[in-house]
Amino acid sequence: MRNTSLQFRSIRGAVVLLSMLVGWSAQPGTALAETAQEIFTTRCSACHTIGSGKLIGPDLSGVTERRPQEWILSFVKGSQAMVQGGDETAVALFAEFNQVPMPDQPDLTEAQILAVLELTKGGGVGGGAHPPPPPPPGGPAPPPRGPGRASGGGRWYPNG
Repeated sequence: MRNTSLQFRSIRGAVVLLSMLVGWSAQPGTALAETAQEIFTTRCSACHTIGSGKLIGPDLSGVTERRPQEWILSFVKGSQAMVQGGDETAVALFAEFNQVPMPDQPDLTEAQILAVLELTKGGGVGGGAHPPPPPPPGGPAPPPRGPGRASGGGRWYPNG
């Protein structure tokens, strides 16, 4: 019989590593050239949706109505500093989402973060909910998304 605590830690570790790789995959200096849609797709969509429910992190639809803009800017640039600093909202989100840290995005400018936030309002580039990225040619299909999959609401084990 498998130790579910050990499995959870392994999955959580893999998710954190994947999030870090996704967040740090951009080369230095390219962040200014990224559009809001590109930023969301490359840095956010592995953990967040816009209007399609929770994944590893919260659904970002309407986030600007739930949180002040300055708080969001600080959280995107340094979520764990806010958690360690005792910010009540940051601590609650960290606990709600199984203590999976959101990778910091210190290289994004305020303008870039605000552009992504416009997507969460249904305006801006593309607007509305975004489908998961297509699988690479010849590669495996992406994991199932939605409630009860990677959100902690049910069991999901990669490769079996």
